[in-house]
Amino acid sequence: MENNQIYEEKKIDIDLNQSDTDNKRLLNRLGLALSLMAAAILFSQFILGSILKIYFPGSEKEQWYTWTLTGVSVVLVGLPTFYGVTRKIPVSAPKQIQKLRLSQFIVIFLICAAAMYVTNYISVFINFMIAIIKGDDLLNPALDAIYAGNFWITLLYTGIVAPIVEELIFRKILLDRVRKFGDLPAILLTGIAFGLFHMNLAQILYATALGIIFAYVTIKTNTVRYSILLHVMINVIGATIAPLAVKAENLLYIVILMIWVFGSIAAGVTLLIVNRKKITLEQGEIVVGKKSIYILNAGTILFILISFSMTLSLILA
Repeated sequence: MENNQIYEEKKIDIDLNQSDTDNKRLLNRLGLALSLMAAAILFSQFILGSILKIYFPGSEKEQWYTWTLTGVSVVLVGLPTFYGVTRKIPVSAPKQIQKLRLSQFIVIFLICAAAMYVTNYISVFINFMIAIIKGDDLLNPALDAIYAGNFWITLLYTGIVAPIVEELIFRKILLDRVRKFGDLPAILLTGIAFGLFHMNLAQILYATALGIIFAYVTIKTNTVRYSILLHVMINVIGATIAPLAVKAENLLYIVILMIWVFGSIAAGVTLLIVNRKKITLEQGEIVVGKKSIYILNAGTILFILISFSMTLSLILA
């Protein structure tokens, strides 16, 4: 009897090891897909930027330049590359869509706003400290494009195009393929990947925080429509309305903006605390033995290295 028990325990260990090998292979494929997407985006930006500089000298100073590079590379290169590499990877079984009441959506939106502003202030502080050590301001191409770029182009890309494309990549294609590991791993993997994808110290923290919330909402509703809408609203406020108020240099606008920022932080944090017990996470259909395989696989490590390298290049530039 005792020998049979020992045999069964050894058999379970062997099965877990074999399962972890398969799981690691799957995570490696997804990490490589993220790496290829990132590399394709960066390479296409370099090629397109070089072409524009040759045929349109001085275009890098134009308001449309940054968003053109970003839009073309992400929409026409990044999304197709990621989908093409991952399309044969099995997805989790679809579940019935759960609709959100308007009151629920408003609560989630305020929590998103609070998460964005709190993590953004942390990022600003970190950037400020690094700038002091460095003796110069850190480069932030996205922020420069927002404040110096054309309002309508910025609104079109950051407010509509980018949220749709990024949600399809991270909360649809990627999330559908990691959800089988369980809610928590899926939420963390897609949220952190989304943060790293921004490759900018000023954006990594708040993009990760928002990515985690967007992933949770997508998992609970079984649809990407709500995360797209939340993403659109957050981007429109953060990348167009808020900068417009600051650039206007109108005291009334700035006061209203400050009331909104600190009011949403207070409301969002309060609502998160009040509703914390309603947060539920389900186990996945796949059992992972070693949790380290989520990170310690070649594809994921490569994606992290690419993201950190680009982030560091902006810090040192």
